[in-house]
Order: sequence, then C-alpha cells, then structure tokens
Amino acid sequence: MKYLISYDISSNKKRYRVVKALEEFGCYRIQKSVYFIDSDEKTIKDLRKSIMGYFRGDSLIIIPLELSVIKNSEFLGKGYSEMPKGEDIFL
Repeated sequence: MKYLISYDISSNKKRYRVVKALEEFGCYRIQKSVYFIDSDEKTIKDLRKSIMGYFRGDSLIIIPLELSVIKNSEFLGKGYSEMPKGEDIFL
C-alpha cells in the first residue's frame, strides 16, 4: 500500500528527529513536510510507534492512497525528481 504522510511540527529538534525516523523507514520527501512511502501495514504501525511521542501539541497525518487516487494525481514543481527512479508512483 502507498501512503502520504504530512506533519506540522513547530520545534526544530522534534522535526529533525521525525524526519530522520521517516527516512529510516524508507519514506521519500516530496515537499518540506510531506512524505511518500510504499510499504506494508506492519511497517506503518512500527513507524507510528517510533514517532508517536513527538506529537504532543503537534500533528502528523498518514493517508493510505488507493491506486485510483494516485492515477488521478498531478505533481507539479520541485520534489518529484527526488522520488525513487524506475517506479510509477504518480501516473
């Protein structure tokens, strides 16, 4: 399953730790606070557990993406080139 993850974190220290965790779990940054991951449900649960403590007063949303949503999505501007090469993520 593919997921879109977005956060709103005011503290630079907390934001840095969350970004590192997202990247360690294989998330790809597509905007400053928006990430994409193609992963199984167990990995998402593990990711959620690892960053849960950072969100007192801040927020994060994990959105599962159906193939039909992805096929009808458009990506404009900087960031798309950072996506993994050779994968059809946004069609």
